[in-house]
Amino acid sequence: MATRFKDLSDKLLDLTFSRVGNVVLKAVSVSTLFSELQKSTVPMLMSRSLNLILLTDTPQVVGDETLLLSMLQNLVENAARASHPGASITVRAYMDTCPIIEVSDTGCGMEQHEVEKITSPFYRVDKSRSREYGGVGLGLSIVLQIAAVHKAEVKITTEVGVGTIVRILFTTP
Repeated sequence: MATRFKDLSDKLLDLTFSRVGNVVLKAVSVSTLFSELQKSTVPMLMSRSLNLILLTDTPQVVGDETLLLSMLQNLVENAARASHPGASITVRAYMDTCPIIEVSDTGCGMEQHEVEKITSPFYRVDKSRSREYGGVGLGLSIVLQIAAVHKAEVKITTEVGVGTIVRILFTTP
């Protein structure tokens, strides 16, 4: 049964990205991207009494604005599921050796052995919490697909009881 669901999710992701076609990567304003992210996540964040903090030290990244927004929405939704009421989720864009966008929370975090599993379609760390707050375990699979389209790398750092940081490292400036 699980194999059938995984195959289904892979086909759905392939279909989704085949519809996108040849993605044209161009300069995307981080301020505009963050503004759209804030607008699209406010209802969900308010319903859970969470705060969204948006910080940027870089004016732009190279990518597809719609796909980048979808990626950030997925990451913020995941962070919201792991966070306690009153907590903050921070989305930050900055330059290091490459442009980086990171989403961090002070939520429940997870065991290190869960990190490799969480990017598999339909995998959920805490199935009871996921049912309570929605989600079927596709968010991080989609994030990885979008990152791949952008030739970006996804790095996840987490600690139980401390929270999680997901960094998207763009290889093109």
